[in-house]
Amino acid sequence: MKIRSLIQQGVDQVWTLLGSDILDTVTVTHFVRGTYVPSTGAVPTTSTSKTVKAARIDDNAALPTDTLRGDRIQNTRSYLVRAKDLPFEPAIGDTIARGNKVFRISKAESHADIAWELILER
Repeated sequence: MKIRSLIQQGVDQVWTLLGSDILDTVTVTHFVRGTYVPSTGAVPTTSTSKTVKAARIDDNAALPTDTLRGDRIQNTRSYLVRAKDLPFEPAIGDTIARGNKVFRISKAESHADIAWELILER
């Protein structure tokens, strides 16, 4: 068995063990901008949304700027989402909604196409 398959199985097992007590249900929305339409003067945007389970991997409520990493600032959050749960690659400007709170993705890092770390700003 390849190492990648073993890691994927491990992530799946962790997701099962964590369950809904720890994993948050979030909706990830991916936006795609079209091309400029001269007749309307608009740039159409389409969106695709998917509701998934995500692991919040830090709570930066009291985190000073640059304490953990240089790209983290106050009031940011970070979620881990299994790559196989999303039919798209999340990008800067996409959003995550949890309950009635919507966060903009400020950075999306792929981890060997197994999981995405999504850093959010409010």
